[in-house]
Amino acid sequence: MKILVAEDSPTVLAIIQFALNSAGFSVITANDGIGVVEKAYKEAPDIIISDIMMPRMNGYQACRLLKGDSLTSSIPIIMITTKTAESDRFWGLKTGADDYLVKPFEPAELVERIEGIIDRFNLREKREEEKAGTVHFDSNQIISQVNDLLDRELFRSTLVNEVSKIAAQIRNFPQIIKSILDLVRLVVKYLIAGILLPDLEEGSLTLSIEGNLKKEVILEFKERIIKSYNDQSEFPLNLDSLKTESYQQLSEEEIIVDTYQRRSLKSFHTFSLEAGERTRAIISLASVEENAFPPEDLELLSFLRNQMAIILDNALLHKEAAERAITDGLTGLSTHRRFQEALDEEINRTKRHSSYFSLVMLDIDDFKNLNDAYGHLVGDKVLIRIAQIMKEYSRGTDVVARYGGEEFVVILSETDKEGALIAAERLREAIEKEAFMPEGIVLPVTISLGVSIYPQDTDSKIELIRMADKALYRAKAEGKNKVCFYQE
Repeated sequence: MKILVAEDSPTVLAIIQFALNSAGFSVITANDGIGVVEKAYKEAPDIIISDIMMPRMNGYQACRLLKGDSLTSSIPIIMITTKTAESDRFWGLKTGADDYLVKPFEPAELVERIEGIIDRFNLREKREEEKAGTVHFDSNQIISQVNDLLDRELFRSTLVNEVSKIAAQIRNFPQIIKSILDLVRLVVKYLIAGILLPDLEEGSLTLSIEGNLKKEVILEFKERIIKSYNDQSEFPLNLDSLKTESYQQLSEEEIIVDTYQRRSLKSFHTFSLEAGERTRAIISLASVEENAFPPEDLELLSFLRNQMAIILDNALLHKEAAERAITDGLTGLSTHRRFQEALDEEINRTKRHSSYFSLVMLDIDDFKNLNDAYGHLVGDKVLIRIAQIMKEYSRGTDVVARYGGEEFVVILSETDKEGALIAAERLREAIEKEAFMPEGIVLPVTISLGVSIYPQDTDSKIELIRMADKALYRAKAEGKNKVCFYQE
């Protein structure tokens, strides 16, 4: 059994060498971290015993380099040091060391640790199997290998730095998603990549496209990533209802149109980002090249996987918390606070574009009587169903909110008086025709609606709300279940 011992103290090195020779081990030595790496390649030892504090390259660095290369990663490493702080032990083991021994120690203790490593890693059997296949490098190859490992570690450090930059963008969720795909692109050269977020409504898919691909190719890619998720999920997603966004990695000038349009995708790689037992995202990569994703690139992706999962989980938790703050807990509509913010935004947008919009306020007719007769649980079910109908009859650009109690509001962007009347009447008729049966009893439910127009009626936010409210109460005064516009 061949053991490589690295120690910059000649006295300690001699003691260790004598103890191991006496125990029947063959010993080779090194005086610093560079020597450890060189002899690990050249001599292919069964076990490495390394001091931490050494010149040129310390034991931590040597351990990290050797554990980062598939040729040497399986060699067990025991770190020895005079450092006694718990953080030193933690750091030693985190660099990949398999055991940690504090000086001073008895030679017998070191031999006992080595015997434990031999048993744990089954080294006696492996030694016989691998003896014939040992790879040896000359000095130039060793230097090249060390340089490659150093470059790889520098690249990993750079990636970790990029990860920390992404984490700082937690309040900008769309940018987090884009940055994750950009980070993956630093590691793997893909033609198209996608990140599927199953927890967002009916699913959200963001695509990063590096070439000019045919629609059929993009559709094939989308179907693959959906299938990857549905194969492992109890709650499958539907491609037709999936919200999809895409962006080009390259400018139009950089894209060679004919290069990709006539070619199909040949290489795929898919992996998930997990938070506990929850799949937060599925990331899929594709290329028109055969074998486009080599093992060393996928190893780096694996290295980044946990960091990306943590960042995405934190960003989603932040997004979910922010949405709860602006989402009514009962109906799922926007809150009064969010309505006020959205109204400010709509007024500013309308001013910039010299446009217009309508504000609709509505109230459930005789809702207090319904609550008194059937109880608040029934009343809540009616509120929930009305909110659902309002969402069904609204556009993506509209803001639908619960104003308070049984009162609701809708901001109809770029909608004039005629359009507002059509939208309000459709909603009124839908609720009038709806069979509300929360307890098996058909309840007649109607609504009254008041409408004001910006800037036709006023360019003041407060006045706009007051006018819609006044129109609403006129609708109630005139018999309920009707739409009224503001009048002087």
